[in-house]
Amino acid sequence: MEFNDYHRDILQQVAREEDEVFYEMRKGIAQNKYIMEIPEGSTYFSSKKYEELKVPSYLIGFWMMEYADNLQYERLDESIMSRSWVKCEAKEILTKTWEEIKNV
Repeated sequence: MEFNDYHRDILQQVAREEDEVFYEMRKGIAQNKYIMEIPEGSTYFSSKKYEELKVPSYLIGFWMMEYADNLQYERLDESIMSRSWVKCEAKEILTKTWEEIKNV
């Protein structure tokens, strides 16, 4: 979703950085995606109506950058202004690793 100025104004006020997820290495540089959360019950200050309003329900939840990039010098608030975002949810993944047994 490409956020318009209305959305960006809201997100700049209420978005919380939840995570920064590694996606891949490109030419030796880590490419990551920000995950942001818009908490349930969030409010923002409307500069047009000069009052505090509830965040629209379609913005509530977790959002992930659509494409990974080098985020070394880019903060979340800058990414909100210049990136495409998709709605996302957390998934737990169980992984297995192997270690050497010592003294056998």
